[in-house]
Amino acid sequence: MRPYGYTREYYGDSTELLYLRARFYGAGIGRFITRDSWEGNYYKPLSLHRWIYVHGNPINNSDPSGLCKESGWHDAQGLFTQTNCNALDADLENGTTNFTEAWYRSLADRERQDGLIQTSAALMHYLNGSGSERQLPSDFVKDTIEVAMPEIHNAIGDLVKWYIQKNFGGLANCDSLNVGPDTYTAGGYTTNYAAIGLGLLNKQQEAAGTMGSFRVDAELSGSLNKKPTLWSYRVDGQVVVHVILLDVYNWNKGNSVYYPARLWGNVIMDDWAGNLEKNGSAKSYVNRGDYTYVDAQLNVGGPGWFFDANNPPNPWLRTSCIGSQFDKDAEGSGQVDYCGKPMRPY
Repeated sequence: MRPYGYTREYYGDSTELLYLRARFYGAGIGRFITRDSWEGNYYKPLSLHRWIYVHGNPINNSDPSGLCKESGWHDAQGLFTQTNCNALDADLENGTTNFTEAWYRSLADRERQDGLIQTSAALMHYLNGSGSERQLPSDFVKDTIEVAMPEIHNAIGDLVKWYIQKNFGGLANCDSLNVGPDTYTAGGYTTNYAAIGLGLLNKQQEAAGTMGSFRVDAELSGSLNKKPTLWSYRVDGQVVVHVILLDVYNWNKGNSVYYPARLWGNVIMDDWAGNLEKNGSAKSYVNRGDYTYVDAQLNVGGPGWFFDANNPPNPWLRTSCIGSQFDKDAEGSGQVDYCGKPMRPY
């Protein structure tokens, strides 16, 4: 009998397999017998092979957890050591949380030191376990829609133009009209998680570290002025845009994130943080952020022949209410709005 094999891992005589926590390893074939649950790092090609052990180099490498070598845990500051990775795996396997909770609090402190203030605060709110809604600063919302994810700001601009054209027919020539408030929503926005691993702009890292897949609400109101031009009439619009970002802060089994901001960032498994909530040491919650600004669009022409005044441009939908009446169970379904009424493009 030989209960322990290479790297002192448990060896089953009847199975001839080594037990490596995450998976069983067949030394005779030099492969794991199941595929790695982690999909790998595209910047480390060997990690994309989901069957081999320690990048195919067992002489120089070992991986007690079946995860840590591939995850790039080599942080000089001591937070991302293989010992810590194994301890996180042990907590997950045993249903314990003491080490994991302390480690994530250290991670939040590290994020704060790295200048990711909202990322750190979001994680600490999760660890404190109240589950209460957390208010994001308006500057964070502004930076997210204008810098980190400018496609959102562009989509709002398209919505505002449609909104002005939608009200074009209700304006008498050389007349002004107050409009709104009218409410719209767009779901399915996802932050650029690669921003952390690639070390992109701080504002991109903050958005990725603070939110996941989130929803954007927009309330529009303001004044429109119809004026004559040489051949037709145009509208100058001063539209007040109230933007609300809504996100459920949680961790999803089987997913992962990279940290810190560098090409070879360490992989942090969502399962570890999810273990805290599963055992009552943390709780998911709703992030909400508000930002209001004026979109001044001048000389907007009338709607064309194929203009659809009943349906806003993609990805927007009309909704009867917005904001903190957020139903976590309906997140991403596209069928229910925050009031529990059918969401419909009317």
